[in-house]
Amino acid sequence: MSNRSVASILAKLNERSQSNGWNAIVAYDKTCANTLLAQEYISRFSADSYLTPITAKVPSTQDEHEYVVDFVLDRPRLSFEKASVKFSTAKLVVKVVGGLHLTTREPLGKPEELISLAAYDTLGGPELRMGMSLNVLLGTVDIEGRIAFDLSKGTEITLTYSQDPDKRRLGGEFFRAYFEKLPDEQKIFVLNEIKSSEAQYLNPANVQIRTQSVALGAGDDEMDDGSGAILLFITMKGEDYGTFPEADAGLAYLIPDDAATPCTTAILLDNAFFMRKFVEEGFRLMTQSTEPCEIETTYTDPDAGFVASMSLVKGTRKGPGVIFSLPHIPSLRLGGLDTPMAEQDTSGQLAGSASFTLTFEGDAFTMEWTGQKPQDITIRTEGDVTHTFPLPAFWMWRRRYVFHIDEASNDMTWVPAPEGDQTYYKVTPGDYAGIVGVSEHFAEISSYVENLLCEQLQSCVDDFVSPLKNVDVFRLNSILFREHHVMRSVNAYLPGDVIIFGTTGADVSAFILSPVEPLSGPGEGVQFAVSPPTTGLEWDVALVPGSAGKPGIFDAETLIYTAPQAADIEGFFSRVKVTAKKGGYSSSALVTVVVRDISFNPLVAVCGVGERREMSARGRMPGTLEWSIAGPETGSDIVPSSLPEGDHTYIAPPQVDKPASLFTVEEVQVKQGAMIYSSYVLVIHRPAIGFITIKEDAELEEGQLQLQVDIGNGPVVGLNCTWTLKGSGNVDAATGLYTADPASPHRFSLITVEVEPPPGFPSAGAFIILPVPYVDWKTIKELPDK
Repeated sequence: MSNRSVASILAKLNERSQSNGWNAIVAYDKTCANTLLAQEYISRFSADSYLTPITAKVPSTQDEHEYVVDFVLDRPRLSFEKASVKFSTAKLVVKVVGGLHLTTREPLGKPEELISLAAYDTLGGPELRMGMSLNVLLGTVDIEGRIAFDLSKGTEITLTYSQDPDKRRLGGEFFRAYFEKLPDEQKIFVLNEIKSSEAQYLNPANVQIRTQSVALGAGDDEMDDGSGAILLFITMKGEDYGTFPEADAGLAYLIPDDAATPCTTAILLDNAFFMRKFVEEGFRLMTQSTEPCEIETTYTDPDAGFVASMSLVKGTRKGPGVIFSLPHIPSLRLGGLDTPMAEQDTSGQLAGSASFTLTFEGDAFTMEWTGQKPQDITIRTEGDVTHTFPLPAFWMWRRRYVFHIDEASNDMTWVPAPEGDQTYYKVTPGDYAGIVGVSEHFAEISSYVENLLCEQLQSCVDDFVSPLKNVDVFRLNSILFREHHVMRSVNAYLPGDVIIFGTTGADVSAFILSPVEPLSGPGEGVQFAVSPPTTGLEWDVALVPGSAGKPGIFDAETLIYTAPQAADIEGFFSRVKVTAKKGGYSSSALVTVVVRDISFNPLVAVCGVGERREMSARGRMPGTLEWSIAGPETGSDIVPSSLPEGDHTYIAPPQVDKPASLFTVEEVQVKQGAMIYSSYVLVIHRPAIGFITIKEDAELEEGQLQLQVDIGNGPVVGLNCTWTLKGSGNVDAATGLYTADPASPHRFSLITVEVEPPPGFPSAGAFIILPVPYVDWKTIKELPDK
């Protein structure tokens, strides 16, 4: 028998409680859950998914400075990583889908200069990664019912905009500090919402998330392959926290591998908590009062944690007063039947005794309710004589109930067993014995009152067991997933703790639309597939809120989505949601339509002879990218990167004794099919005196900058200057007036100048990189206020 079989799991649950003191544990198959979280990401995507664009100076290494300009962060994506209760981790990834990244340096004796410029979009943007240790991170259900993570509380935050680990770490720390300054509504990642309900006694207050290895949960350390379950350890309002097992094997792996219907989810409810809450709620309904319920509880074994019996300490149901007549009794007034569940009062005319006890055994319990209670009754006889005496009532109600869950409605119920019922209810004359006009007609009185007594007892019992049917245990599924990813039960058992096996996300797993997140170019088609093949699907194509333009079209016959043309896309990309629906089932894909065919960064960079510069490129289409250096052979090279997560490395040409010029510009090309994109590298062959400044007070038209060359004594006057430009715009050779070209495909201008020095002076020259449109990074603060 497999140690993950239903029988094996039930055997462990029969030995002792597996809750570790938590009120509930929800287990999800990790692979299935991560797939559903991807669908959640798509279904929740909207304009609100983006934070306000961020422009700031980011701390960097000692020699360089980093600036981010109009950085647009995508909606955080949650996934769960290492599968171990002891070392559980979740991963939040926030992708940069827009903005510029500027790197500068401050050479000795010169002003700060831009040496690298990258432009990001959804095709090739870096990621902000947070490795969350779930052992220390709380998922708290706040007063609004949100289950949320605080982005500023993440651990090991890195920004992958550089291959330098120090820059990555410092970039991550910058964003952590930035998130700390944001208002809660912007930095709180809401996993889900689960509203508190007075009609429910499963109202989570705190959720601790862990992961569990399949192999480790089965006690096999050698076979751990990283697969496993996501576990939610849940504390309800007003309850105490539980503890965590020291190792995965300390908790039964709750998802079976041999169920007739494959299971991806299990919900476990602690035996003692479940029984206590059931009895407390049943008491409230049975007594129709708000009095607190007092219970005496015994356990089968303190170590096992299973309830053996529960007895009510106090409580009664008081029925309404009744006035009626019988054939031989003109008037009878009953002051409301009083049926106590626990009373040992022996004083007074209406003294009585009662006990209400539940005895639990496996998936069933036996309820035994016995009592005797004189009832307040007044009788007027045919002789118009009124008598008021207590009317003794006796009862015994014994019934066995079995735990059951309806697979269609997901309702949990206690079902009366077909055998074992014992009921007895009777009233006796008491002081009415021998009363003329009453005793001879007592059969009429007892029949009527006993019928009322039976109805009240039956109503009490029905009310007592009814809470279970009203418990929406599946709302616990809403902690991790939205309501449309409901859990459907497959089987439920009560070997000790309550265990419900089921499937989550059946509304999306009935059929799957693929690919889930395809990339497309303007006017291109994306071929979708549905698995398993499903007919009668309804299709919907819509722009994600926040995207502008046209959504494109979908052909339901061929399952081909055709993206809008470039003229119908505003900005550098657009996002479209394609959804297939049938009945209550659905599956969605998020199509990103990007204007660029290849994302290639940095756009432009500066490099000394023999130095290296990391580069990265990603093509929109599948397939290999071809890297090369255009132009004549110079000794430079482009090679696969040796760094972790690196792409390619540009190696500048080696030092030569007498370089022909101060600067050369090399063009690194990336090709895919007929598409070619370029990145430009300014190679500095020998130190040069001079730098380029921008005249601050020049009165110019929009898009113009007045450039000046300084070789140490202020702006150069009367010397020959040779200007060159790569990228957008042009420079007036006589005046140094720069004019950007807004129609250019380039987002930068790389400008160099060589100055003919006076006799006896060393060669002079300078360079400047200008973002297009121009960004004055010197005005950017380290940490914006918001």
